[in-house]
Amino acid sequence: MEQQTNSKGCLSVSKDRTTQIPAATFSLDSRLAADCHKLLSTPESDILLVNKRLFRPWFILVPYTNMHELIDLAPEQLRTVMHQIAILTRFMRTEYRPDKINTATIGNVVSQLHIHIVARYHDDPCWPGTVWGWSPNEQNQIKQPHSAQQYSAAEVEVIKQKLLHIPDLLS
Repeated sequence: MEQQTNSKGCLSVSKDRTTQIPAATFSLDSRLAADCHKLLSTPESDILLVNKRLFRPWFILVPYTNMHELIDLAPEQLRTVMHQIAILTRFMRTEYRPDKINTATIGNVVSQLHIHIVARYHDDPCWPGTVWGWSPNEQNQIKQPHSAQQYSAAEVEVIKQKLLHIPDLLS
């Protein structure tokens, strides 16, 4: 990423530089692919659903970029990503009515830039703690078999169809 110093000595990103890579050359990290359902692909990103029904829903937005941090995105791509985060968050708030929505970029395990958007409820299994790295086996709070904690194909399709009807998400 090219950086320049402005007249006040502050670093700024070159506005004519792009950080988006073509969707055709983009490769989703294998760990994200293994843990998630791919709901949609937009011209700028993939929208995933983490395959844990205990946290309804947990979206991951993966912008088409080789950058690892949001602040390294070119201004136009950053605006697009923030707009998509806002759209998904509003959808989540309206459709699922969570008590809180957590939005985060962590990347300690998977360095590919991805943004977690997680619906949280006062009665979810790790409230008020974090969902990062949480395992029902470690917590001994969930007695269901692992398969009961995963989304069915039909549930994934319902969520996908709802997302397809959101204005501006795919453009």
